[in-house]
Amino acid sequence: MMLFTFLLCFNGLLVMAFATYVLIRQQKNLKLSIIIRVLFLALFCMVALAYHTSEQQFIVMMCLWVVFEAFHLKKLPQHSAKE
Repeated sequence: MMLFTFLLCFNGLLVMAFATYVLIRQQKNLKLSIIIRVLFLALFCMVALAYHTSEQQFIVMMCLWVVFEAFHLKKLPQHSAKE
């Protein structure tokens, strides 16, 4: 049960890092995005196997997923090549 909580907190930190990276650098980090998606898949599998202890953990996980997808789908300004 503590593994789910640890992974949820770790995933939350990674989502915040990804959001900060997108806002500051105006570009997406592919490696961090893949790590976050793999962690979400692990968390969804743990939910399917009933490893979460409360509905609040499930709600927090879903909110994190929505925030991550919002930043991942955010359209970034295109940097035009200077001629």
